[in-house]
Amino acid sequence: MGNKEILKSTKYCDLLGQGRVDNGDAISALERIRVKSSGNDEIRFAYYKKTENGNDRMIPRPLDLSEDELLTLFEDAIDKNVFSPYFLKKLEEII
Repeated sequence: MGNKEILKSTKYCDLLGQGRVDNGDAISALERIRVKSSGNDEIRFAYYKKTENGNDRMIPRPLDLSEDELLTLFEDAIDKNVFSPYFLKKLEEII
């Protein structure tokens, strides 16, 4: 995906794109990250909670979603260019 703007950077990775669904104080996210140790772009499913000061804090646990929530999350991730054109083409072939 070439050079993308970095939305957030941590010691582990750079966040390059994020689709998200807000559910009150919880956030489900589908993210494109660049892992710093390898330089690889990867897709991450993530779960965040809102802190008292309004920041998002990643919670290290599995992301459980209904099929409708997953579809909404994928739609937002596609709208925000989280996936490469190659991935979307291959996904379309699978479907």
